[in-house]
Amino acid sequence: MLSVKSLGKSYDKLRVLNDINLEINTKDVVALIGPSGSGKSTLLKCLNFLEPYDQGEVFFNGELVGYSSADGARRKLASQAQVNRMRTRMGMVFQNFNLFPHMTLLQNVMEGPVQVLKKSRDEARQTAEAILKRVGLGDKLDVRPTRLSGGQQQRAAIARSLAMKPQLMLFDEPTSALDPELVNEVLAVMGDLARDGMTMVIVTHEMSFAREVAGRVVFMEGGYVVEEGPPEQIFTSPTNARTQSFLSRVLR
Repeated sequence: MLSVKSLGKSYDKLRVLNDINLEINTKDVVALIGPSGSGKSTLLKCLNFLEPYDQGEVFFNGELVGYSSADGARRKLASQAQVNRMRTRMGMVFQNFNLFPHMTLLQNVMEGPVQVLKKSRDEARQTAEAILKRVGLGDKLDVRPTRLSGGQQQRAAIARSLAMKPQLMLFDEPTSALDPELVNEVLAVMGDLARDGMTMVIVTHEMSFAREVAGRVVFMEGGYVVEEGPPEQIFTSPTNARTQSFLSRVLR
């Protein structure tokens, strides 16, 4: 589904991603872990071109993301319409919830299907109600986000992305802005999605969640992929000394 080849990204003279190569297949759940500043969130945003990359390629279902050709330095940016079309198939959940505060949860979840997918309001409402029920918010349809806890707002943000019927879900540290007691309710929803076969790439500091839910764990540092493999291998017998050092601190 997603192929990342020799990906690089710089901000002026600061190189933040270096020669990243990843393959994401349908139903894969991949956790990106590593210290702050290692490039995890930047990589995630390059996948759907929220951050333009300046080296390598990202292909989604065989189509180049963000550019109209892969001709090295001479390639041209794709049209905004093309980028937007690809983004409709990649759901994105951020650290902060980014819900519309003047809308109810139902209206928030309906907005994308009506405005972007051109669904009828009746169809969008049926979909929104079903998805909000799925994430445990079926009794909050007419409530505005400011009346909800952080965990409820993040679950609503997940529902909003799911309403677009994406093929791939990207999560950028979705629990980092939550109080500790609210983290598990969001992780439970994400775990259910994984078990239902949703393809997911997750930037997370929740090591136990990565170990239990991910099929593959990617450790990053300094803009490089240092090590990747099945959770049991990464968490119990990492081969790279830097991975070992990082996990020895965060798993205490």
